[in-house]
Amino acid sequence: MNIAQPKYNSLPKAFLTVFLAALFSLVALGSGYCVNYGDGARCPKGLYLAVYPSWYKADKTTDENGHAAKKHYGMDKYSLSIKPVYYGDDFVVLASIPIGKTGVGYYNDSDAGIGDILLGAGYFLPVKNINILPLFSVKFPTGHFNRNSSVNFGDGQYDFRSEVFINKPFGRFCLDLAFRYWHRFKNSASNFKPGNEFYAEGVATYRLIKKFRLGPSVIFCRGADPELDEVTVANSDIKRVSVGAEFVCGLSEHVQLILDVLPDVYAENTTKGLLVKGRVVYAF
Repeated sequence: MNIAQPKYNSLPKAFLTVFLAALFSLVALGSGYCVNYGDGARCPKGLYLAVYPSWYKADKTTDENGHAAKKHYGMDKYSLSIKPVYYGDDFVVLASIPIGKTGVGYYNDSDAGIGDILLGAGYFLPVKNINILPLFSVKFPTGHFNRNSSVNFGDGQYDFRSEVFINKPFGRFCLDLAFRYWHRFKNSASNFKPGNEFYAEGVATYRLIKKFRLGPSVIFCRGADPELDEVTVANSDIKRVSVGAEFVCGLSEHVQLILDVLPDVYAENTTKGLLVKGRVVYAF
């Protein structure tokens, strides 16, 4: 069987182009600065605009034993999430608006546009010497979804997300942890309900010199069995472990570049590939 080769080789170039354009735009504005190494750090009161470009590439999917199921899968997903955030004295409110494109060479199909918008709010716990931020969000099915398409940029269903961020700077080190639980609802168009998902993420960076930090980064994901027509699809639970590094570079007094490179080292019942993501924050 001849598998159609992916037609989305321009996506890595698009990722770099948009990321650098956003970065240099913020440098030009001059009055902003990158606030923190992770999403759980406290920020001075005010309005911020965060830009999160990401690119995920996967050449295969895996079965329940972690073996290759579909080779030459050719998945490229590019996304630019625009996230306005307001920090009060102890609370945070935010919105996340993704724009991007997903292509899968195995199906010779792609989809692009505005994705599923997320709205959330959180409150910093009144503890000293460490930042702890519980945050709750709702994802709305605003992205395009067609049950007859093999590839969709939107998920087509509501999700509820609860998170806890932990941020602890000490000396030249900075530790960021995040624990996320996605409660996923049924897609009424396809009658498919994805399994609920749990994520544990950790980043530990060390300041080598004044404007440069780096350190290991890890993401663990575990998802429950999905349901189709209210019947559980057995042995379809998702597992994924990604291990890589985070780089933090101060390009100017006001702007820092944050870049994560995370290859999947193990995966079950899902894609196995490479995630590259960045972050730039502008303070108004």
